[in-house]
Amino acid sequence: MAPRPPCWGRSADNKDRWIFALDPATGKTRVLAHDHDDAWIDGPGAFTLGWMKNGREVYFQSERTGLFAPLRGSLGGRRDRAL
Repeated sequence: MAPRPPCWGRSADNKDRWIFALDPATGKTRVLAHDHDDAWIDGPGAFTLGWMKNGREVYFQSERTGLFAPLRGSLGGRRDRAL
């Protein structure tokens, strides 16, 4: 069975964004990545999100480094890293 699409959520003030994985069997979510910016989180690529071919990692864009850059996050708990 293909994994469910990763989900994202953001705070009402746009200063935080979370990427979640959903377990369809239990309905529970797990945070895969979290970004915070005191100014705001948005911009080009802010909604880029999907599963890598291995089904255990997601790709997304983040401005953690000050520039929007593609990253990958893992279901296995590894730190996010550049693509």
